[in-house]
Parts: sequence; structure tokens; C-alpha cells
Amino acid sequence: MKSSFKPKKLALVIAISFSTLPGTALLAQESDSNAAQNSEDAEQIVIIGSRVKGRTQIESNVPVDVIGGEKLRLSGYTDTNSMLERVVPSINFRKSAGTDTLDHQRPITMRGLPPGMSLVLLNKQRHHPSAMMSIWGQAGGTNGVNLDTIPALAIKRVEVLRDGAAAQYGADAIGGVINFELQDADEGGQVRVSHGMYHTSVEGLEDLQSVNANNETGQLKFIGTGSEVEKRDGRTTTIDANYGMSLFDEGFLNLSLSLKQQDPSNRGGFDARQMFDKIEDPNTGELIFDPREETVERYRMRYGQSELDNYSFLYNAEAPINENFNFFSTGKYYNQDSLSWGYTRRPNDSRNVQEIYPLGYTPHIAVEIIDYSVNNGVRGDINGWETDLSVYYGVSDVTTFIKNTLNRSYGADSKTTLFNGVQKQRDWYVTANSTKLIENALWQKDLNVAFGATYRNERFEIEAGEMQSWHTRYDIDDDGNPIFQTDANGALILDGNGNPLHQYSYPGGSQVLPGFSPANAVVGKRNSFGTYVDLDMDMTDDWNLATAVRYENYSDFGSTLTGKLATRYTITDWFNVRAALSTGFMAPSLVQNYTQSTNTEIADGNLFDVSLFSTTHPVAQALGADTLEPTKSTNLSVGFASMPISGMELSLDFYRIDIEDMIRRTRFLSGHDVEQIIADAGLTTRASHFQYQANLYDQEVTGFDMVLTYDVPTENFGTFQFGAVYNYNKLDIKNIKDVPDALKGKVDDDGNPLMLFDADPERVNSVEKANPPHKFNGSVIWQYDNLSVSFIGTRYGAELQPLQIQENERQYQAAMVYDLDLTYRFDNGLSLSFGAMNLFDQYPKKDNPECPANGCSVWDRIESFRYSTGFGFEGRYIYSKLSYSF
Repeated sequence: MKSSFKPKKLALVIAISFSTLPGTALLAQESDSNAAQNSEDAEQIVIIGSRVKGRTQIESNVPVDVIGGEKLRLSGYTDTNSMLERVVPSINFRKSAGTDTLDHQRPITMRGLPPGMSLVLLNKQRHHPSAMMSIWGQAGGTNGVNLDTIPALAIKRVEVLRDGAAAQYGADAIGGVINFELQDADEGGQVRVSHGMYHTSVEGLEDLQSVNANNETGQLKFIGTGSEVEKRDGRTTTIDANYGMSLFDEGFLNLSLSLKQQDPSNRGGFDARQMFDKIEDPNTGELIFDPREETVERYRMRYGQSELDNYSFLYNAEAPINENFNFFSTGKYYNQDSLSWGYTRRPNDSRNVQEIYPLGYTPHIAVEIIDYSVNNGVRGDINGWETDLSVYYGVSDVTTFIKNTLNRSYGADSKTTLFNGVQKQRDWYVTANSTKLIENALWQKDLNVAFGATYRNERFEIEAGEMQSWHTRYDIDDDGNPIFQTDANGALILDGNGNPLHQYSYPGGSQVLPGFSPANAVVGKRNSFGTYVDLDMDMTDDWNLATAVRYENYSDFGSTLTGKLATRYTITDWFNVRAALSTGFMAPSLVQNYTQSTNTEIADGNLFDVSLFSTTHPVAQALGADTLEPTKSTNLSVGFASMPISGMELSLDFYRIDIEDMIRRTRFLSGHDVEQIIADAGLTTRASHFQYQANLYDQEVTGFDMVLTYDVPTENFGTFQFGAVYNYNKLDIKNIKDVPDALKGKVDDDGNPLMLFDADPERVNSVEKANPPHKFNGSVIWQYDNLSVSFIGTRYGAELQPLQIQENERQYQAAMVYDLDLTYRFDNGLSLSFGAMNLFDQYPKKDNPECPANGCSVWDRIESFRYSTGFGFEGRYIYSKLSYSF
């Protein structure tokens, strides 16, 4: 792939970040491994969930997971999403493929909720969202934060608050909060090189040996090798580096860099469809198979990880200004070039131009992601109040090209590489916070008071692609003149102004994913202001009570008031009970409000185009679209945290989240009645199926988390660390919204009433079970002198593949997946690791075993594991890592 390094933008981030510094004085010194930064004591102190300094996990009023950076990186995973998914029970990360731009940026979900409902913080500062909308499954219709933009070695630790926290940290924290604390060492560093690949036998997928086109039977015969497909692919090399140095004696500058090169993987099967139209036998005049049927490439589609190159740079700095104040700054720059494959077009496909692709073609989706941010501020003491003020600027740009494609309506004049457009997100945040512990404030008890305010300015923009990426050209004759529509008598058909109507025979736009047209191009803006007060007090020696209230006002949605009440009661020195009740709020994101796109879907072996329109688009409004309403929630959690014996921590927390006005894409709207509605509105469109975002239903989420850790040091056999985490999560859809007036009494071509969301129990079931309801993770880490061994098993409950075409959905069985890592640390700072993810080469198993990976249909074979399960569909991954700490 073509490199897209942007030195000017990288330089801009650095320049903005340090423009307020009067100078630098750097001193580098040798030290032990950066892993020493993640000491046991540091990991126990909780930063989020409470603004009281020094509070530990067991003392927290709400459940918080604290994962040290080294523990997070203790695997072969090279992406932050997968690292988090294995150690936090309530986080799921679906590894999909064949899902257009989502193949290039895959979001996590918490408690089965969309990515946009989990707030991401970087050093306690809100992180800007991606400009890309995630359109599949439970992620459908929201845009979350791209966690892959954070270099792995930059992470000192991660804190995951598993509770609603909108009143404390702002809107979007309905599902919880993830806070990344960054490395802050002022000396030493680490360099790590990892390399791995998939080494697997694809369960149930037989390799193809030859094809026989039998003209006597009129059938194509496919002859297998008798053995499963062996794959050695997906080679991935990652280089990470971290370096800390002193800044003005008492300050620090910590730098992190990550480079990654990832080859594609493929778990797709062969295509058994007829590729060419039959030809006439010159001897008999009969129609026979084209001889090319036996030689044409049958593995035409690719399902697996994308081809990818990325790099990221991050710095974290702090330096004294005077005795009372420090300047702090954090900045990062991320660049990614990636390539995925779409649906194939056979040589005889009506959307192919054989003069361009005589053997057919498979379009490729090339995406460039640029994501950068900078946060500058000051913190210090003002009359005993610990105060900080910061300014954050974040940018996300997603540029899309379609390669190896064409615009069918342009025929042989079509280009084969088309620029589809750019999605851009820009965010400015200005934040101020202040906190103080007031001694003997009430009833001789100390009261912690915190308050603050945030101003946010958001902008989302879609830049149109080049003309051929979206345009549909009318038919032309051999001389290049337009062809007009005629009636049965050959007379021209005229429009309302007396002009002849052009004839259109083929779809326009770039095949597989049409570009953004000038009509799609949009600029959406809004600003918001929020302010909060947070109070925390020990009412007695055993009873703590905390409350928070936040007011927010949006320029496009008005104002809202959210609150939270949390409490903890200490029954013994080692056993606390806790509970929290809160309300939440999530305004529709600009991406939800303004994104419009067209993609290709499949049903019964037929491909068709689906257009997603913004609620302001005339087509969507003709079909009943209305202004999106904010999503609101009520969160309740009850549980306990304990340390029953030395070295052991145990917590159990039950939760319930009631959500009103969930925003989701509508079901497909299609058929004669829909086309008539659009025509009556005087509109035209190239797609046959339509969608828009809407408040479709309410939702109830219930479940519980159990977390157990136990450290057992021994005198002669080293130290053992045992861990067990379990999450049960159940989603229930409530109060499905009524169909809009524009669609009442209308039906699709099968005579079924048109609905925005199908109330059919099976359709509801497909949403409620899109994530595994049960997830268990058990781990044993043994450290003996310089050797450490990690063995982790993760069990995923049964789940339903979340497809929009109901008949394509598949139920997958529960599965247990094991990971193994062996690391030896030499005395000179070197360490060497070997390991395997999915050690026993587990593949998803369908509930209908009579249809194995080879499938009961052509498409079952081609896309055997298109969306898969939480643990993926690519089999065993083996790796090695070499690290040097200094």
C-alpha cells in the first residue's frame, strides 16, 4: 500500500503542544523496565469513579477494573480492543469481515450497548470520537472512539468504570467509562518487537483441487482435496518504543511510538457459481460451458483481517511553572492505510463490463484514517483547591477509495479506481475542574467537594467523492448521444416540464460502495456547555455517601439534568457493600444525524444496494423520518467488594440499565409502496432498499459481574496469580415505537406491513442476542525467578450473528478459547516471549451442524465465517516478542 505519512500534520501537533513552553531541558538516565511503573500499590489506587484522592478499588462506591499496562500487554494481541476484551468481562469486541469500512475500524461494546454509549478518557480528559459510523450489529449506527490510535506502550494502566457516570463525566457515559492513564516516567524506556501469524486448519472448510464443467449433465463438479484448508497467513509485525526523560528537573517528557504492518488473512471458501455465459459449440451448435469455467479463480473473496499499515506517536509531559502550578500537555498522531475486499462480481454479472474485467472483479476498499489530538493545560493549588484548566483539540479524518472497481453506467469509459470522499470530525473542548477536601465540614466529618465545567464545540463534515464514484450516467448510443425513454408506441416520455426523460439501464457509482455525492456532502455543527457539582462524604466511620449533579445544554437539543447517588457501607475491615443510582443522557451524535451512505447487501444469493439517509434528507422525510430525540437512561447497581483472605479480592455487582429512545437504523424499507412514496415526492434514487436513523425502541439491560483475583507467593515455587472474571448480560427490547404516518397501511412486495423495526419475536431476538450473554475468563500467571508463564481461558456464551437479512442469521454455540504466553527475562534488560492465542485452534460452531463451513448453499461456503463470534474466526495465532528495557 502507498504510504501516507503526513509530516506537516505531525509537526503541527507537536508545535501546538509545545508552543506554550518557554524551553526544554532534557536528561535521560538508565533505569529498570517500565514495568516497574505498574507497582501493586499504583494499580490499587482508583482515579475514576470518585474524585477523592487515594481511594482504592475495594473502597470504591462503584465497580472499577484497574489493569496495569504490562498485564494488558501480556498476550500476542497488538490492538488495544482485543487486549481489553480479554481482561474486562463486560467488554465485547466482534471481529467481523466483509462489512465495508467497518473492516478498517472495529469498535468495542460495553454491556451490549453501542460504542457511543461508553465514554473514553485519556488522562481523565474526554477523547474525541471517530468520524466513521459503525453500521453493523450492536454497534449499528453509532461512532465510538478509535482505541487503536493509542500506542500500546504508552499505556501505564487502564481503569474501566462499569457503571453509568454521565453526571460525573458528561453525556455518553451510559454504559460506563474507560480511562487510559499514560506513562509518566522521567527516565528509562523500553523497545519491543513482536511478530506473529495465523497457523491454522480451517475447521469444516475443504480445499478445492479441481473443477469439471460437464456438458453432458450441464453441471459444474467441484473436486476437493479431502482435507481441510491449511492457512499460514495474517503475518503481523509491530515495533513499539517508550522513552522517558526529565523536563526542567522536576518535570517529565514521556514519548511512545508504534509501527505496525499487518498482512491480510482469508477464511473465505471457493465460489461454486457459474462464472461465464454458455457459448455455442462450433460443431453441434449446442450451448456448452465456457472452457474458462475450469480455470477461473474460484477463491474470489477474502474474509479475514484487512491488509494494514499504521503508525502512532504519543507524548505525555508535565513541567513546573512556579511553586503552585504545573503545565501539562498530551498529544498523539495516528495514521493508518488499510485495504479490505468487498463482494465479488462474476464475469457474467450485469454489473461487470467485460471489456474492463473479462474474468470479473472483486472491488477493494482502501481507507486512510488520520487521527490526532492535543491537550494543553495547567494544574495547581488555588487556596487549597486543586484546580486544572485545559484545552483539547481532536481530529478524525476517514478517506475512502474504491480500487479494482468500476461505474457500470459509464461502461467501458469507467475508471477503475475512484475517490469516494472524506468524513471529518473536529472537536474543541475547554474543561475546568476544582476539588478540595474540607475537613470537619459537617458533623465533624470531612467533605470532598468537586465542581467544574466543560465547553464543547463539535463539527462533522462529509466531503463528496469524484463524480464517477456516485453519478449515474444515462444510456448513450454508439455515437455518444443520449437515449430517451419511450412508450409502447415509440413516443418520447416527457417530464412535467415537457423535457424527454433519459433512459437508465445500469446502476451508477463505484461498485461495492458508492461515493458521497454533492447531495450527501454536509457540514453539521453544534456546541454544548456542561457544569457539575460532586460531593463525597463519610457520614459515619463506616458509611460513605457521594452524589453528583450535572447540567448540560446543547445548541441543537436543549438542556438536560442528570444525577448520581452512590454509597458504600463497611461491614468489616474486609467487606464492603455498595450501591449506585444514576441517570444518563446521550445526544444524537453529529455522525448519527448527518451520515449518508450506500452499500451492497445480499439475500437469497442476490446483491442489492441499500441507501442510508440522514433524517434531513428528502427521501428519508418522505418515508416518515423525524428529528432524532436524545437517548436517556436510568442506571442501578448493587454489589460488594471484599478481601476475605490475604492476597485475595472478590467483588460481585448486579446492574440494571433502563434506556429510553434507543437510536438505531431502521429495517430495510423496500417494495412498490416505498417506490411510489418516493416518486410521489418527486424524488429519484439509485438504491432499491432504504434506511434512516430513528428512535426505535426502549431497552432494558440486566446482569452482573464477578471478579476474583488471588495472589499466592510461595517460598520455593515462585508466585502464582489466579484470576476469574464472569459477566452475565441480558438485553430486552421494550416499547417498540409506532410506524410513522407516511408508512401506515403500506406493505412490502411480500404483503407484509412496513415497519421501522420489526416486532416479530425472531427479529427482536436477533438484536437481544447479538452479544454472548455469558462470558467467563480464568487465568493463571506463574512467575519463578526470571520465567513467567500465563495461561488464560475465555468462554463465550452462545450468540446470534447480527445480520439485517434475517434468513442469513446463524446461531453459534458457546466456546472456550485458551491463550498461552511464556516469557523469560534476562539480567541485561532483554526479555523473550513465545505464545499462542487460541492455542487449540478453535473455530465457531453453528447450531445446525448439518451445514458445516462448506455450507448448505453457495454463500454459506463463500462467507463461512463472515461475522463470527467474540473470539473471531481465524484460528490459532502464534507469536514471539523481543523486548529490551533500559
